[in-house]
Amino acid sequence: MSITIQDIDFHRVRNVRNAEAWLANFIARSSDVARYIMVSDDPFAPSKGKPNLEAVDMLEMVSDLVTKDATLKQHPKVSIPHSTEVLKPVTKPSEGEFKEETKVAMRRTVSILQKYEAPFVLNIMPFDLLQQMKMDISFAFFSNNSDPTSSIIVRDANHTYTNVFDFWYDTCTHALRKMGAGDLEIVVGKVGWPTDGAPGATPENAAMFYRGLLNKINEGTPLNKKPINVYLETLIDENFFRSPIPTSRHMGIFKIDGTPKFEIDFTGQGRNITLLPDNRITYLPTRYCIYNGTEVPKIQKGFAEKWINAACRFGDCSPIEAGSCSNLSEAMKLSYALNLLYQISGQSKCTFDSLGSIVYRDRSPSTAKCVFPVALIGFTVEKTQ
Repeated sequence: MSITIQDIDFHRVRNVRNAEAWLANFIARSSDVARYIMVSDDPFAPSKGKPNLEAVDMLEMVSDLVTKDATLKQHPKVSIPHSTEVLKPVTKPSEGEFKEETKVAMRRTVSILQKYEAPFVLNIMPFDLLQQMKMDISFAFFSNNSDPTSSIIVRDANHTYTNVFDFWYDTCTHALRKMGAGDLEIVVGKVGWPTDGAPGATPENAAMFYRGLLNKINEGTPLNKKPINVYLETLIDENFFRSPIPTSRHMGIFKIDGTPKFEIDFTGQGRNITLLPDNRITYLPTRYCIYNGTEVPKIQKGFAEKWINAACRFGDCSPIEAGSCSNLSEAMKLSYALNLLYQISGQSKCTFDSLGSIVYRDRSPSTAKCVFPVALIGFTVEKTQ
């Protein structure tokens, strides 16, 4: 378990006295299970502007307080999670180096981590990285080397890389070595695979990715032949998560209603294990609000666009943009949007400029790949069937 101090909470722990009170309230009660305290989230990422140096100050102060607090059952390690954005683009891991604009903050950070024997935390998101690297999706999977004639292979001196996870883990290792911090353990704070929101984001690919990852984390990487401490992103979908990346809401191993999306063996033995669903979920009645036509005439297109935009603003329309429902017709995409708004409102109305009509279970608009949501009682989330 880890506990995070978000940027918006820095003012609560900005001085030693407040930080001691925070430790007493939040850490002391869970110090027997809390392994890490995370400070901020990717505060040096160039896309966020100038590095947030206050995060480094917070790292140092909290590290010192935790180390000296005799009331804690065990002393969690304090670190700052980073994305691969802090690393320079490379063609092979040995070129690994932190970006120039992050180096001042990073040098101070790794010095603090070394002092308190805390790990460097790196988030590796293979699906996004492959798009940035413009590489084939096969480089994500740990079975990529099964066919040497068609596999994507990166050779780096005596090391061979067949997947993006190993590639970036060892790239970070090289970057730390060049900064004199090669002794730091690298903990993977987030790694996962999306199941919707973009081509290739499917439950089948997620299952294949996790099977390979969990099978190999005890083996280490080509440069680091030792077990890796890895945290999966994430247990359950986050339908309300606001992000410019459409797949971010679909990172869960479970759907929002507690239904497992695919088989997974957390022991790393590669068995096909079906996880147990949460059977305590209660849904609203199985009914849908869909577009009452078969084609959207020109006279209605303005209304249709308005409601689709509203659905994307208040809900998750990534499935119809580039995900599991992107192959629907224009009329059916409008139906998806209207139904999403209908469920978000607690099934309170299905009018939408007279475009909507209610249908029931026997006329479900869902297809084999595209599931139209039905809300849970008390939540604006999806039913899975």
